[in-house]
Amino acid sequence: MFIYLSILFVNVVHERELTMLKTLRTIFLGRAARAEQELETAHAAIIIEQKIREAEVGHAMAKRGLASLITRSKSESRALEVLEKRMADLEDRTRKALAAGKEGLAHDAAALLAQLENERNVRERSLLGSNEKAERMRLAIEKTHRQLIDLRQGLITAKSIESERRAVAYIKGDISAHSAIAEGEAVLKRLLGSPDPVDAIEALEEIEADLSGDSVMNRLAEEGFGDNGKVKASDILERLKAETPKSKKAKTA
Repeated sequence: MFIYLSILFVNVVHERELTMLKTLRTIFLGRAARAEQELETAHAAIIIEQKIREAEVGHAMAKRGLASLITRSKSESRALEVLEKRMADLEDRTRKALAAGKEGLAHDAAALLAQLENERNVRERSLLGSNEKAERMRLAIEKTHRQLIDLRQGLITAKSIESERRAVAYIKGDISAHSAIAEGEAVLKRLLGSPDPVDAIEALEEIEADLSGDSVMNRLAEEGFGDNGKVKASDILERLKAETPKSKKAKTA
């Protein structure tokens, strides 16, 4: 029983591991596909330009192949015309030999004429096949040419879209700059609106003076009711004036 449960547990764990691996593989493939699409979208114009170059190379090769096929068909047509003229001349000569009673010569001419007719049939079939192939190639080349025109027009659109995206990115950057400036101005405004530390100190001193009674004593002293215990400039001047006559009398004596 224990062995059976152990095997069952191992199988369950193994299945879960396989499921997890499949999930991770799916996620990896999905992210890779998304990254590829984003990369293609971001560099669409470059990719389209490269595809146009590749298509133009193939298109040029196809046109050269078509030109070669048309040239061969024309050569085959000329050869067929020469062959038909030769057959007509040989047939005329054979009739004349028969009319002259030259059976042996006429038989040899007829054998050559049969050989020429077989050659003509082969050349006609070959020419027909070449013409059909040339026509199919011509239609394919025309289709490719139209597709290249559409792709070039699409490239113009892709470049325009990329320019718009760059412009939008610049606008976002400018908006970010304006936002930063606005935040800086708000900080400066708060700084300028904050209370002056010196004013706060003076206010604190006034509060302490009021609490200790010094402010009341100072106001009484200023009104002439008592002394506030502080030496003033007027006190110094009066003392010096009082001392000056005494020093002069001392010198005279």
